[in-house]
Parts: sequence; structure tokens; C-alpha cells
Amino acid sequence: MAADRHVIFVYNQSDVERGYNHLDEPYKKRLEDRVSLYNGTDRATAIDGRPLVRRGDGATTYHLKSQTLIASDDQGELTRGPAPDDVGTFDWPIIGESDSMATEDAPSNRCGYYRKTDDGDHRVETADGDAIATYSEKQAFLADWTWIREPHVPVAPSYLNHVTITYRDEETNQLHVYDPSPEWETHDRTDSQEAGVLAFHDRLIVERNGPELTYEELDDTFSSWFEGQSQFDAPVRSVLGGYLPDPFKDAKTGGTGNDYRYFDGYDWLFAPGIDSPHQAGPPADYDPDDTEAQSETE
Repeated sequence: MAADRHVIFVYNQSDVERGYNHLDEPYKKRLEDRVSLYNGTDRATAIDGRPLVRRGDGATTYHLKSQTLIASDDQGELTRGPAPDDVGTFDWPIIGESDSMATEDAPSNRCGYYRKTDDGDHRVETADGDAIATYSEKQAFLADWTWIREPHVPVAPSYLNHVTITYRDEETNQLHVYDPSPEWETHDRTDSQEAGVLAFHDRLIVERNGPELTYEELDDTFSSWFEGQSQFDAPVRSVLGGYLPDPFKDAKTGGTGNDYRYFDGYDWLFAPGIDSPHQAGPPADYDPDDTEAQSETE
């Protein structure tokens, strides 16, 4: 969902609150210092077009931490890389490569590349194309291996400023706009702006060393987030600074006035505005748990 595009969502009345929440938080779960992402429907593929597969079952889990994308399974981390990159270019633990971390019970290298041969066999290969395993029946292949799906990487911390959410009244069949007020908003503009700044900070900013979190980026990201949540306009930049929590405000360093400034020792929970190839897939309310079993037999 591009920032310069406005999208209208239409839900059944019984589903509109859930849809709103997913568009407000376009990720599966917030963790202490990162977010857990939804899986998309597309298979992750190598540069040469071969789909990536993994031994075992269950979905691959993706976490987004600042500007880093981390892929894991039940045995632990598989790989990580820059969030703007295609996961197919990451350094996956391919069977047949150096496996210094392996144990008898849990080989760290547990991935491969899938290719369907001209004879119709289902073949799992190394990076060089050597056979790891070959199956004549697809179900036998799927019993041992799992497709690695791409993640859904959020374009922004919230999509509410770029969407209109509607629902169809179950009795009249008429469309109504769904636009609830956040719990921190009051009838007073000043109080709502201050409460919104604190809610934004608690939700999206963490204390850790990382890429510089600049005042300009803070202002731009907060303004879009706030105006998607509230009936009021976002506070202007000079007012925003006065509402920031004291420890965060004290971490501001750099120039004065409108000169370049950043917050030392603080980082985004996950970076806003990531330009990723994994953003054109299913909508933010897609739940892979509803379809994973079916998609694995495609």
C-alpha cells in the first residue's frame, strides 16, 4: 500500500473491527524489540528462480527488527538480512554447504532448492544443482519438505492514514464508514495531541543503539500515524518536541532550531517506509494460519 494511494476497504459488519485492527497494526504481533510478520502466499525463490524449501513442517517465521529481517523455524534462526532486500537473496543454510553448527538432532543446514524435473520428479538440490533428495510423488516430497513463503513487510507502522474503512450494515445493506476514536483521544485537541505523542512513542520507539532516528523522520512518521488515528491535526513540529517523554527528549543531539538532529540511543521498533519487494502480496489482514495447509498441497 503506497503512501500516495488511498484505498477503500469494505468489510462485513461482524468483521470490520478485526479489519480495522489489522490495518492499524499491519503485522502479526508486537514483541519486546521487534514485530512478528505475516507470511505472504508467494514462495521465496532464489535469483535463478528455484523455490526455497526447508526440512520439516510448519510455517517459516519472520521478525522485523529495526531495518533487519530475520527468518526462523522451530529449531531457531535460519537467516537474516536487510529488510529492503528480497529474502531469496539472503544467505539461507543450504544442505551441502559448510555446517559447522550442526548437531545430530538439529542440523543447522536444513534448506534446499526445489526443481521439478522434465521426468516429473520433485527434486531438492544444493546451490550447485546437486541432488539432495528426489521424489516421484509430490505428497512424499511435501511430507519431508516445506515451502518457504515470503513475508509481508509493512510499508508503514499503520495504514489508517491511507485507507477508508467501511462496513456493510447487515440489516439495511448500506455502507457506513468505520472510524472509531483511539482510547487516548479526548474532546480536547491539546490533550489528545500530547496523549497521541506518548502512545506513538510507547508503540514504535525502543531504547537501543541503531541507525540514527532523526527528528525529521520522527515528525513525518508521527504526523501520518496521528492523523490516521485522530480527528485532530497532528501538532506542528515545535509543539511535538514539547510532548516527547523526558528521557527521549534529553537524548536529542545534533544541531539547534531546525538544524539536523537525531535521538542518540533510540531506534524504531521497525523502520518506517521500508521499500521492500514483499509488499505487493495479500492485504494486511491476511492470516496464513487459515490457508497454510491448503497452500502446501498446491
